Amino acid sequence: MSAFDLSGRLLVHVTGLYGFDPVFGDDALVFAGLPLPVSSASGAGSFRYDLVTGVLARLDRPGRSPMLQAPHAAGDYVLWYDGSGGHVGEFSH
Repeated sequence: MSAFDLSGRLLVHVTGLYGFDPVFGDDALVFAGLPLPVSSASGAGSFRYDLVTGVLARLDRPGRSPMLQAPHAAGDYVLWYDGSGGHVGEFSH
């Protein structure tokens, strides 16, 4: 997955995932993704890429609960839904 700013400058390049439904927060990109290679066991998940630190984090636990909706960002917070319910994560530097 790659993301660019409005001038065409590369902001994010994540390998090893097929990413979809990206949403920018203040300093992060959150998205749904499938680990590559895609298999029936790999399952979609919710991810957050920190644009400041370059850290990629999976928000849900792999294979435990199906992802029901792509994640959404709001400032330092991320909201995501899976089979166990809705979750809010706060990320700060």
